[in-house]
Amino acid sequence: MLQTFTFEKGKTSQSLYFTVQKSTDGTAFTGLLYNTASLTCYYKRGATDAATAITLATLASETAAWSSGGLILISDTSFEGTYRFDIPDAVLATGVDLASIVFRGATDMHPSTLSISLVEPVTIVSGVVAASLPSATQASIDAIEVDTGTTLQAELDAIQAAVITNAAGADVAADIIALKTVADAIKVPTDKMVFTNTNELDVNTKSINDAEVVGDGNATPWDGV
Repeated sequence: MLQTFTFEKGKTSQSLYFTVQKSTDGTAFTGLLYNTASLTCYYKRGATDAATAITLATLASETAAWSSGGLILISDTSFEGTYRFDIPDAVLATGVDLASIVFRGATDMHPSTLSISLVEPVTIVSGVVAASLPSATQASIDAIEVDTGTTLQAELDAIQAAVITNAAGADVAADIIALKTVADAIKVPTDKMVFTNTNELDVNTKSINDAEVVGDGNATPWDGV
């Protein structure tokens, strides 16, 4: 019976819960103890490491402190056939991505295989998930940042320099400052313009064709001087 789990690489004092079935009818196997006759437990890391025996130990209770190799049944009624197992730290050590643990040998017990995926540690930094990258991935990122011997910051500096310099080599920033000075000067008189009606400029006509205009356009007609 294969059961799968996931743990961070290098974690210590970790426990898991797994089930055991009878080989005869597949029902829950209860009453398994750390010293049950013929019961064995082995772990294997990666594809090439040899299988290593785990020394099983008893636990005072289901909620007892972690103890390497500790094994205990959770309950004969509410969780029958389910056991807590305290994983030896060596099983979860860094260096491989997969580890397996096998319990077998007790009379009428179906072997239980626990497949453990080992993942890179994940931490929370200021609300952001930060994970360690596999060495090959990190190496690729480093190679990109140092492409052709130029760091990423150097590339950004070059882009910034190009943005503020025009094709003739003149400083675009200086041109922008000069244009702003002219625009501010134009704004001074135009701010005095009044538009009582939309799109209609209020004006006071003083002369037409260099001839002074007198009168108010109403009771006194306009006339040139």
